Formats: sequence, C-alpha cells, structure tokens
Amino acid sequence: PRHSTAAQVRSCSGAPRETSSRPSEPCSPRVRRGQPAVRATMTHWHKMGFQAFVAKEIMRKDTLPFAIGMGFVALMGLKLNAGITEEDRKDSAYYKQFILGDKSGH
Repeated sequence: PRHSTAAQVRSCSGAPRETSSRPSEPCSPRVRRGQPAVRATMTHWHKMGFQAFVAKEIMRKDTLPFAIGMGFVALMGLKLNAGITEEDRKDSAYYKQFILGDKSGH
C-alpha cells in the first residue's frame, strides 16, 4: 500500500523502517548493563610494558620530532667516538689526566 498507517522513517543505514512506540535506538551499538564497554585501542600507561609505553610515546605527534633529533645526535656521537684511534688517545690531555691518572701536567 502506498499510504500506511505507521509512519516510515529512515534508519542509520538509510533503509526505511517502521516507527513504533519504543524510543528510537541510537546508531551506535548499545552497551547493556553487565556487559563491559569495548575499548579496543585504549590502554592505561601504567598497565603497559616499558617497550610498549616508549613506542607509544615516541609515536605521538608532539614527541616524534624530539625522538628523531635525539636518535640523530646519539648516532653522531657514536660515529665520533668510533673514529678515535689509539694515537689520538695518547695525544689527548683529557685521556692522560682522567683515564690514565697521569697528573704530571698540573
């Protein structure tokens, strides 16, 4: 029939449905009493392991540039330290005084 006694409205999916005396249900899934709410991606930081916490914090948009810069500086420091030869160490006043314990220069 073209005209029905019950009014037709569109549901969230766009398909027409009959109205009833029940209150309308929201488009999102309902949480019923006794059933926990589903939060698939939320984890409290104090319940995470150290590596998962660090990975999550590094990937934040505010922290990522700092982490990239810190990694770059660490790699440059390792490169500089790896380039020091024994001859460079013997010529270094710092190495003689603090590492070898030679205080004769002062």
